[in-house]
Amino acid sequence: MPARTVLRPGAANSGRGTGTFDVCTDMPGLLEGFDGGPPLRRSGDGAGVGARESRPRVVEAQALTPFGQDTFATGARAAFEYGWLASVGMTHITGSGASRRTVVVTGGGTGIGRATARAFAAEGAEVLIVGRTGRSLAATAAGHPGIRTLTADLTAPGAAEHIAAAAMESWGRIDVLVHNAAAVLPEPAGSLTRDAAWRQVETNLLAPLLLTRAALGGLEAAGGTVVGVGTAATLGRRAFPGLSLYGATKVALDFLVRTWAVELAPRGIRAVGVAPGETDTGIGERMGWSAEEIARHQEQAAARTPSGRVGRPEDVAWWIVRMARPEAGYASGTVVAVDGAASVV
Repeated sequence: MPARTVLRPGAANSGRGTGTFDVCTDMPGLLEGFDGGPPLRRSGDGAGVGARESRPRVVEAQALTPFGQDTFATGARAAFEYGWLASVGMTHITGSGASRRTVVVTGGGTGIGRATARAFAAEGAEVLIVGRTGRSLAATAAGHPGIRTLTADLTAPGAAEHIAAAAMESWGRIDVLVHNAAAVLPEPAGSLTRDAAWRQVETNLLAPLLLTRAALGGLEAAGGTVVGVGTAATLGRRAFPGLSLYGATKVALDFLVRTWAVELAPRGIRAVGVAPGETDTGIGERMGWSAEEIARHQEQAAARTPSGRVGRPEDVAWWIVRMARPEAGYASGTVVAVDGAASVV
């Protein structure tokens, strides 16, 4: 019976000449046999998907077993030719795990965005982080060669198209688009200004809408996933005093996630949401709170949370990465609360 070999080309299509593949096979010993095979020849000259090349290309094979069927050593080096693969029964080319996937994260300079970018990069993904401040983006990328930075104001005219074009020029596809950037301007209804309201609407609602539209070609090419990062504070029938406009934009983002899940399903695109509870993202410092104010706020938040603590950015990033995996492919249109059960009490 021919072997079923599942391969996903990664950076081989991004112009680097060397790529990482995820390999899952039901023929014991097949992966080890790759070492002795002839060199790989494939379409693609390093200038993008679909170009032609005749020279051999060596790839890094990673044996992943998302379905738990077989286990091989991770990171075995393989050199093989498409004709040889056909002779052993290659039947399908697809993706598995996060290895060499392509990910765009907005608001990647701090907090949840930083933790998410690093979590994807740690699993082998190529990550583009976007934000207004180059210094904070550089701090996120430091020590993580899989992370690239793009300084941009998401609310500026043409920003969505610029970001999507940068990703497509590098990778030719977008596997995951994470809408994490947000503007939070606490003001009660009686003093909320038009400028403060519009800034939050632009950043939290219009920017995700326009960037998703601009990225549809890349997402469709990858069978990708859109992730909206909302807030557990607005789930159900809860109010959000002092943050009415911010909360309203996050409710709207959850609605977009549900609607995109239906609208974009025929194009092979999923949409999911992750709703963090109280999380120590450093926003207090950025809003000018004193250390005492931050400590008092977190103590009160922990007391309201059944888990007895506030969240860490890594808690939320873990769920974003998992919800974006191909193995989570049957989940779409849902919003997962990551809040220590605070939203259900």
